[in-house]
Amino acid sequence: MRTVYARDYGILPDGSDASLTRQICKMAEENPSNVRFVLEPGTYHFYPEDAVKRAVSVSNSDQAEIRCFGVFLEDLENVSLDCQGAVFCFHGDMTPLAVSGCSRVEVKNLKITSAIPHGAESLILQASEEVVEIRINRGKFPYCIADEKLYFLQEGQKEPIFAAMEFDADTNRVRSGAGDTFPQVKAYESGENTVRLEGNFRVVPTPGNLLALRHGKRVHPGMLVQDSEDVLVENVTIYQTAGLGIVFQFSRNITARGIEFTADHTDGCRIISGHDDGLHFSNNGGHITIENCRFRGLMDDPVNVHGTAAGIRQISGSRRLTGVYCHSQSAGFERWAKPGDVIAFLRPQDRSLAGTARALSYRLITPAEFELELEDDIPEGADTLCSLENLTNTPSVLCRNNYFGSCRARGILVTTPGRVQIEDNIFESSGSAVTITGDVREWYESGTCTDVSVRRNQFLNCCTSVYQFCDGVIHIEPSVDAQSDKMVHRNIRIENNLFAEGEETLLFADHTGKIQFCGNSIFAGGAAVPRVVLQKCRDVRVEGNDIINFPDRYLQTERR
Repeated sequence: MRTVYARDYGILPDGSDASLTRQICKMAEENPSNVRFVLEPGTYHFYPEDAVKRAVSVSNSDQAEIRCFGVFLEDLENVSLDCQGAVFCFHGDMTPLAVSGCSRVEVKNLKITSAIPHGAESLILQASEEVVEIRINRGKFPYCIADEKLYFLQEGQKEPIFAAMEFDADTNRVRSGAGDTFPQVKAYESGENTVRLEGNFRVVPTPGNLLALRHGKRVHPGMLVQDSEDVLVENVTIYQTAGLGIVFQFSRNITARGIEFTADHTDGCRIISGHDDGLHFSNNGGHITIENCRFRGLMDDPVNVHGTAAGIRQISGSRRLTGVYCHSQSAGFERWAKPGDVIAFLRPQDRSLAGTARALSYRLITPAEFELELEDDIPEGADTLCSLENLTNTPSVLCRNNYFGSCRARGILVTTPGRVQIEDNIFESSGSAVTITGDVREWYESGTCTDVSVRRNQFLNCCTSVYQFCDGVIHIEPSVDAQSDKMVHRNIRIENNLFAEGEETLLFADHTGKIQFCGNSIFAGGAAVPRVVLQKCRDVRVEGNDIINFPDRYLQTERR
């Protein structure tokens, strides 16, 4: 492998050269294979007006006709980008780095941030059930108030706040019981860098705590990897994004190692590290490894692994149909299926399989609709009420030795029929630590789990706030009709973990078969008996669990 130094192409940090993006593209185009690119340490600034502009659909993101990319690496083979600790600082709404159509590619030793944060922080000065007064550093988080609304300024654009999250100032954790309780508010200037918010605060904020103010659309991830295989992203720190953290979509064999999402404390931030999810894996195949990563201060789930389910609008003959993307943030995919992919036909009421057929051709008609031609006949009994799932785009997952700190919502969400191993992690999730859902009705994030091992993890005071899919520290729910008797997820083993919890339910499982909850150590706090809640489940073993420091207690198994 040859080494190419970016400085030889005039690519240097801390400059104002508007041709930076073009120079990097030229370097990649002239060296498309068997090469290690080396950047000089320092800060590289990227601007939308100089960016690579592409029509790209990004999974679980707001739709956009054109997206802007600071660096767009395309059609490379056996290539490593070693940034040597460089900082990619983006200005405005853009994605700093994309990898598309590459094989055997590495991105290493990089930091990603924004000139103006895409989320704001404030200090709570005083609070009541009707009024909360906050202090905002206007120099760090430029804002204005107009028509009783609080807006933040991002490169000339006004972005209204749409939500807020309270964090404990002593621990930098989401305040217990306060997650997703902040109401819609009216805003007024009340002094220099001081804003009065009026609303119905059913959970009154605590003066002295920090309030994360969310604003802006979910358009641009910090990094996009698509249509690639054998990908390594290593030692990357993300301080700020204008959307999801790193999106991996329609790729195979991915390793995310040593990724850190954290606030940039040197730049005056304390809590916010990302606009939404951290690592988001959508419609991938092969194997995914997530190891030695750290997540704190994200405004959505640190890890999410899933596919995309689609509906059927029309069936034309025995081997042709028109499909439809049912969720607005998962649409426009040009590569949802390719010849030879195995397509499942699922009945939404119970996620049962009507049958499968292999894809012959796939064509996107509009962002919401596509035409699918099959090699095989549409399964007998399948109709327009069924949903479609691409079984070829379903990976196995290894998630180990990671730290899931306090973020909004859950820890890891995973829905895939491939083997899943979640082991040797530390979870301090505000909501559920491990969530297994998947549905073909609301989020259309497909996947049925058939082989999951959750072992040797530490669950420390998780599930302290209420969010969707957070009825237990480990939450398993397939979103099917309550009256259905069919098991959906199955073969779930939860063994040799440490639970240090208050009164939270340890395991909630619904319509799940063959569950083992065995050999776990449980430090039971509060007055309630530790609980396992089973709803329409079969073949369940709950045994050999130690209740530590309250020897007279037992583990309550509740069936509904």
